[in-house]
Amino acid sequence: MIVKGEATYFDGLTSKATETFVSFDSSAQTFSILLEENTLSWNTSLCTIQITKGKLEVHLNSDTQYFESLDPKFAEIVTKTSPTIKSKNVFHRLMHAGFKVHLSILGFIIALSVVMIFFVLPYVAENSVVLIPKSFDDQIGEYAYNDMILTETIDERKSKLVQSFADKMELQNQKKMRFTVVESPIVNAFALPNGDVVIYTGILDQMKDYSELAALIGHEVSHVTYRHSMKALSRNLSTYVFISAILGDINGVITILWQNAAQLQTLSYSRKLEEEADNMGLSIIQKNQINPRGFVDLFETLNTNSSLDLPEFLSSHPVTSSRIKSMKKQAKGSKFVINKELQGLFLQIKSQN
Repeated sequence: MIVKGEATYFDGLTSKATETFVSFDSSAQTFSILLEENTLSWNTSLCTIQITKGKLEVHLNSDTQYFESLDPKFAEIVTKTSPTIKSKNVFHRLMHAGFKVHLSILGFIIALSVVMIFFVLPYVAENSVVLIPKSFDDQIGEYAYNDMILTETIDERKSKLVQSFADKMELQNQKKMRFTVVESPIVNAFALPNGDVVIYTGILDQMKDYSELAALIGHEVSHVTYRHSMKALSRNLSTYVFISAILGDINGVITILWQNAAQLQTLSYSRKLEEEADNMGLSIIQKNQINPRGFVDLFETLNTNSSLDLPEFLSSHPVTSSRIKSMKKQAKGSKFVINKELQGLFLQIKSQN
């Protein structure tokens, strides 16, 4: 389709304006400018095109030549028959929009970026863990444990007692669990993806009943079973993991995680992951017929003693009032018996202070 319209041509060399006619071939996407001495042909790909309030203005990118047409019908038909011009027209209008429009666009971009950074990327990164073989959990967990334990003092007697305590429980674990007690006033415990659980004497000192230790063990085992540390680490490194996952580069994901293995002992779990660990931990406690009140007592003790200095355990395992309330509700009416064997082992652990 070819359309014609009146136009004013400027050669870019003089201020002279030449009244002429311009035709537009929508199939070839070409403007033809009729001059006395010759006819100029400009493809739309070589031009900057602006259409404002019926006025069509076309500039040749490689030169200072341009033409403008005040023929509204010509401008309208050109716009309708050229998708290239439509897109350039939209861009032009955006570029020349007012401050409020630009501010709104900037706000939208910022909001979209926030959603991507804090919600989409972490979600994709966390769920990409299913693509990583579980054998990698053992490798990175062993590496992190060996690196951490070099600077710690292990309480061998308490480690054996806690191991015996855990071995006498049905933990529903998928990996072999190894418990290590470290001499330190730090109120903390954490689980590594390979099944290693490190418990500091500082948190044992806070406990008053064996049900609290059972709750702690059940909770940490749940983190291992659900691969929470791998998910949390992937979430912390979401941007890098996301790019590698999108590209299908699983080796890239593994490399990123491996390079940041040291973070495993200081990870902070999300509310969702903590609730999963709470629910499975409670299931373990109930299966072993241990008083589930141990969960509530442990959390309340930690909260009570946190006052000014927040225990490390609460930093990495945030205990909210809703979690305590939920545990109280689920614990209500549960049947339990006093396990003399576990109680005896707990008393031995406490007597080692």
